[in-house]
Amino acid sequence: MYVFLDTEFTSLEKRQLISIGLVSLCGEHIFYREVQGYKYLNCSDFVKKHVLPQLSRKWGTMIPLPEIRHLLLDWFSRLHLDKGGNLTVIVDNEYDVEQLRELMGQLPNWIEVENIGHRLDSNAFEGFLNENNLKPHHALNDARANRHAFMVGLKAAEKR
Repeated sequence: MYVFLDTEFTSLEKRQLISIGLVSLCGEHIFYREVQGYKYLNCSDFVKKHVLPQLSRKWGTMIPLPEIRHLLLDWFSRLHLDKGGNLTVIVDNEYDVEQLRELMGQLPNWIEVENIGHRLDSNAFEGFLNENNLKPHHALNDARANRHAFMVGLKAAEKR
């Protein structure tokens, strides 16, 4: 089963997780959390302008990292048990891989991570965000847009 992941973090220089979003290939399974306690002082100007204004800061969404780790492992485990087989976490850059590994530590052997950023159709990504009136640089929006771009790529490959 494929799961698309995106993260937002404080800056390229001092990467600290701010939010994490995942969506399954079928689109039915969604996980989104915001980190309680990230260091605002570590945020780049870009993050302050484009990422932070999009955070919901709702109760139950903004929680401490250890709790996010526990909830995400539970979410992965339920998908693994319900669907059977390995999970492949799809990312579009190595920063997301780094954030996932830092959050989770050792991943279970039934979770693989694959970076397909070089294969994603950027027009399909941007088109999805525009069509759905969503802004980029929100972890769940970007995960959904990556899922859409991946599916567009699959359809194009089938036509060849």
